[in-house]
Amino acid sequence: MLFFSVEFLYLFLPIVGLGFYAMARLSRANLRLCLLWLVGASLVFYGYWNPAYLLLIGSSIMVNFLVGRHLHGRKNRPLLILTLVFNLGLLSYYKYLGFFASIYNALAGQAVSVGDIVLPLAISFFTFQQIAWVVDNYTNHVSEGRVDFGEYLLFVVFFPQLIAGPIVHHSELIPQFRNPDILRFNAANFATGMAIFIIGMFKKVVLADNIAPMPATIFDGAAWGMTYSAFDTWLAAVAYPMQVYFDFSAYGDMAIGLALIFNIRLPINFESPHKSLTMIEYWRRWHMTLGRFLRSYVYIPLGGNRKGFTRTCINVVITLALGGLWHGAGWTFVIWGTLHGVFQAVNLVWVRWSPWRLPVLLAWFVTFFATTVAHSFFPAHNLDSAIRVLEVMFFISDTPAQAANISPAAYALVIGSFIGVLIFPSTRQLISERFTPIQFDSNTISATAALRFPALDALRIRFTWPWLCYLSLVAAVTLFTLLNATTVQEFVYFQF
Repeated sequence: MLFFSVEFLYLFLPIVGLGFYAMARLSRANLRLCLLWLVGASLVFYGYWNPAYLLLIGSSIMVNFLVGRHLHGRKNRPLLILTLVFNLGLLSYYKYLGFFASIYNALAGQAVSVGDIVLPLAISFFTFQQIAWVVDNYTNHVSEGRVDFGEYLLFVVFFPQLIAGPIVHHSELIPQFRNPDILRFNAANFATGMAIFIIGMFKKVVLADNIAPMPATIFDGAAWGMTYSAFDTWLAAVAYPMQVYFDFSAYGDMAIGLALIFNIRLPINFESPHKSLTMIEYWRRWHMTLGRFLRSYVYIPLGGNRKGFTRTCINVVITLALGGLWHGAGWTFVIWGTLHGVFQAVNLVWVRWSPWRLPVLLAWFVTFFATTVAHSFFPAHNLDSAIRVLEVMFFISDTPAQAANISPAAYALVIGSFIGVLIFPSTRQLISERFTPIQFDSNTISATAALRFPALDALRIRFTWPWLCYLSLVAAVTLFTLLNATTVQEFVYFQF
């Protein structure tokens, strides 16, 4: 059930929203009953794709809740390790068993087959959230006191962020679930949530899904041994980061908007990453909640920056290589993450040793160039096709180029989107006068470490009549595009 599907927009969401506030009114603010209503709705939402998934997520929730409760205040290291093995083993079986088998076959000259294993929806996301919960109980960093099963269950399955994030922390949601104020219908929150949801839906339906055919043509063709012109290949390499940014941030916007309808605040996940002037800043703005998890539960346990500069750089590379593997079971994802780690390590070396500071435009160009090259591995079907694309991009391919048959409208959309990403404010900036999302590591993002366009950065949604007309137009264009689409594309992160 996609957020922009007919079933969700016209059936699921109205029933859940009206039911939640009607129950809050009739039950005289019975908070627990209303939260159970959201739990039931979230389980229906998740089970809609495949009811069998409910057994998997239910088992995972039960194990992690019981272990987390038991570990709270206790230093039972063997149990912690056993639970981490359980979580990572579950993830490895469904997501990585085929990849591991292919490595074994290549090394041993065997032909071991693991059959077709269907990747359960959202397993990467709910596994990471629960690992954080278990580890924090072990380290005594759970400040919410005794958490009951209903609160924990909703923390994991809350439908706006269940499928593709943001990866929320228990300290962010559980205290909100205990606040009776969430039972009072808030017109301002509803209006703001709908505005954020509309912006997200526009990003997905109008921008991401219409940009997607451009890079797909080039990267799918490369998988079949085709070679296209350097211009088209470079344009596809630029288009893909635009596509995934609009797709990823669209889900985050829609999740934040939906949660706000129920008076729940979620953290932001993307903050204009393509405006970044350094690779370090890029990862502070790109999939921020994943970056937070990797920093807290991988980078810091590896030693962080506490064991010397060389070890810090190594830890950065290892952390982002594992982050790449989290995205997908394939060497292209590992290389993508490792490249980002190497680029960040180079950035750290530059900051530490270089006496020069690059001009703003040159710093932006270097950063965007590096991320574009790294992203060329992400949509590639395999390592050979990724290399084929890079050979064309760097003019070392001797294969005659073929016509890509890309329409002028596609060129215009990619170029226009590229310019828009660079000059327009983020969703958080647009809505900042009405809504402040959950903040974490507030000093992490530096406003001076990104391209700035003061005249446009001052844009704010003010809910005046002109702005309401504008949002209505955006919604109308989005719905028109959706109704006329030949196919409905899932969010890219559903693969992970």
